[in-house]
Amino acid sequence: MSLGILITSLNTRYLMQLASGLQILCFTLLPFMLILEVVFKVSPSAHEKSWVICLMLIGFAILYIILAHINGSFIHNKIVNIKSSKIKQPLRIIHISDTHIGTRSQKFLEKVVEQINELNKDIVVITGDLIDSKNVLYEENSEDENSYLTDEGKQQTTYPVLQSLSELNARHGVFFVMGNHDVMIGKDKIVKMINHFPNIRLLTNEYVDIPLSEPNSSNWSENNLNTIRIVGIEDENDQQFTDNVNNLVKQGYPFTSKENKNSPYTDVLHHKPHHGLCNISLNN
Repeated sequence: MSLGILITSLNTRYLMQLASGLQILCFTLLPFMLILEVVFKVSPSAHEKSWVICLMLIGFAILYIILAHINGSFIHNKIVNIKSSKIKQPLRIIHISDTHIGTRSQKFLEKVVEQINELNKDIVVITGDLIDSKNVLYEENSEDENSYLTDEGKQQTTYPVLQSLSELNARHGVFFVMGNHDVMIGKDKIVKMINHFPNIRLLTNEYVDIPLSEPNSSNWSENNLNTIRIVGIEDENDQQFTDNVNNLVKQGYPFTSKENKNSPYTDVLHHKPHHGLCNISLNN
């Protein structure tokens, strides 16, 4: 029965990918079809070669999708340098987002983790859409529909597709906030999955202060200097986002629109940063 569930899950996964590919093809063709309609109206003689033009457009759309898929299989790195008087020593934060494991493979995630662990990093932040299919949430010793046995009859490792996450590490911690795809999978399932990896901390409309120096070090200060504050806001609709920000502010002003000399350096994590809404909320 478990093997049957696995086969069904795999079939569902590939059918979803096929449906997604067809949907992308339709959206890609739409603007070209509109252009073609205009061309036919302007030049009636173009109808004589309409089938050639249509084949060219379809070929171009398919080529575009293939190139986009190939591009999506690569890991793209971007370095951003930020200076602040509140940070007394070099600090490297690795930010990853939208790995979409489910659409992307287990090997892709393993490659991401491997590259991150090769870097000299202090903090790792993951801003959502870690997965986009519940089929990657296979569990061990569970009666859940996603549990399954291997061909040899042995129980599979808990979350085998995501197991490389257990190797992700950073000097001051790894932090995660949910994205819209994670929320669609189910908040309870994502919380349970993240709790399985003790090296990753889920931030749900909360914050954590991380001292970057020990109390007896030369960089230590009794105020919040040389401390970084990580704020994690869950992906919600615009109104809920505003409410979440306001609730955080009421809890103790974890971040402000205008910094003061005693406030810690703050890094706000959100899947889709609402800069305008954030400013409105903080200025209320």
